[in-house]
Amino acid sequence: MQVKPKNPWEGSFENLTGQAGGRAKRVVADVVKAGADDVKKQIFGEAGPAELTAPQQEKVKVDEGRRMATMKQRMKEMDEAIRKAGEERTRKEQESVRVEEREKKAAFAKAEAAKKDPLWKKMLKGSQGSGERRADAGG
Repeated sequence: MQVKPKNPWEGSFENLTGQAGGRAKRVVADVVKAGADDVKKQIFGEAGPAELTAPQQEKVKVDEGRRMATMKQRMKEMDEAIRKAGEERTRKEQESVRVEEREKKAAFAKAEAAKKDPLWKKMLKGSQGSGERRADAGG
């Protein structure tokens, strides 16, 4: 009598899940189908869309059209709000850049004016206080 060696992978997770794979797929498919049927019944009532009468089907179409129109309107409003927010942001950024440029130009103009002052004015500014300068100027 010959002893048959035992496969060490026989009880492995991969083998067990492979054997149960077909059954698991069928169970999952059944669960998904049952869930879809439940959702369909909740949305359309007990009768599905094909089982509705003509007036009921017309009402469903009208309601769907109304929902689509409302959704389109809301999407347009959101797009407009996003566009306005973007324009406002760019306008503020441009305004801040303009303000910075104006400040730089003013500082540069002030520095240039200070360079053009005669030497005696610069010396007076440094040596006397503002009250003394006014008194000397006659004010």
